[in-house]
Parts: sequence; structure tokens; C-alpha cells
Amino acid sequence: MCTCLVKLDHVYKYDVKKSYDLEINEGDMVLVSGENGSGKSTLTRLILGYIYPDKGYITKKDMNIGYLPEHIEFPLFMKVSKYLEILSRIKKSNAYDHMIYHYKIPLFKSMYELSNGNKQKLGIISACLGHPDLIILDEPLSALDEDGRSEFYEMIKSFKEKRQTMMIISHYPNELLTLCNKHLKL
Repeated sequence: MCTCLVKLDHVYKYDVKKSYDLEINEGDMVLVSGENGSGKSTLTRLILGYIYPDKGYITKKDMNIGYLPEHIEFPLFMKVSKYLEILSRIKKSNAYDHMIYHYKIPLFKSMYELSNGNKQKLGIISACLGHPDLIILDEPLSALDEDGRSEFYEMIKSFKEKRQTMMIISHYPNELLTLCNKHLKL
């Protein structure tokens, strides 16, 4: 029996002139793709509850959502280890030690010392922390090099095996199609 986490039923926003119909069930790996300005960010903000539809209905289960925005900002002078410690306390969860090891995150550097790729990896770990019911990753591949992308695909495969529910927004859908069971092209 599928448990529906999010359902958008004829949800419409005037500013993007888009109507959304989408159902995200437990264990789904949803890929959302489209050109710039196609409504991907609007869809994400609707699901997160940052904005409301002009028409239609959104039904959401009471749940925790982990979110990686397309452009993430960190406290520049904070050490990575301190950031993860604080975030772990907020989310009442231990840090994903295996992900930190897998991604080779330098824990004792300050945020401003991190490369864009390491900041992106840290953002992915931050979104996954706390075992959220739904993880939304907006352009997670953007700053990752070839090794980082390979590590990301391995992480997605392991999450798929564990039936973790995810929504991935990407300009590179071909690289993710085989890992996802739903594809919404906007």
C-alpha cells in the first residue's frame, strides 16, 4: 500500500502560467527537469509551503523535509565540524558519518576555505541529516566534479535501496533517469 506524502491537484500559479499535477509517495525517486524559467523553483516552493497556489489543491502529510536549495549559503567563519554539530542538535540526529567519510568533507576547515564542490557536498549532507520523510535536492550536481557526481550517484542508489523518498531538480536529467521512478518534465 502506497502512502502519499504530497499531492498537487491542478495547482496553478499565474506568474509562471503553469499547472502542476504530481503525487509523491513513500519510496518515490522523482526527477524534475526543464529549462530555466519552466517552473521548477515554483514547484519546489509550493511543496515546501513557501508560496500558495492561485488555483488547485496541495495535500501534504505532516512530515519532515530536507532541502538543498540551488544556491546555499553557509556561515563563512564557522568550522565544518561545528556546523554539523549544531545542525545535528537542531535536527535531533547524528551526523551522517558515512556520508562525511564518503564525500571526504574536511571537518576542521572554515566554510570560506571550502571549494564550491565541498560546499555542495556539505549541503547535500545537511539536507539528508535527520532522516527526513522527503528530501528535495535542487541542482545537486551543479558544483560537483566527476568524482563528486559518481559519489552522488552511489548515494542515490543506496537511498533508493532504503526506499528514501526524494525529489531531485536537475538540468541534467539523462544522468538521473535510470535512478528515478517518476520524471516530471516542465
